[in-house]
Amino acid sequence: ENAHVMALIVRGVETLSKVGHDDCTILMRDGHASGKSVKHMHYNIIPGGLIQDISLDTGTRKLLNKKEEASLIKELKKII
Repeated sequence: ENAHVMALIVRGVETLSKVGHDDCTILMRDGHASGKSVKHMHYNIIPGGLIQDISLDTGTRKLLNKKEEASLIKELKKII
């Protein structure tokens, strides 16, 4: 399983690089403190920037509308 997860992470980093993100942070979250309702472990690939305190709330996430989502999916399918 680890080899498959690492392959997915590498693919994600390569894809981010193709859309202009040459720097990223890979974050693995596990445990009760992350506020999960179902116990699991997950990874985040965060493009750009320096993460100084991963517990810091960096603000509200931008949600894509349906048109923006469709456009992004189309762009990523071309790259992948």
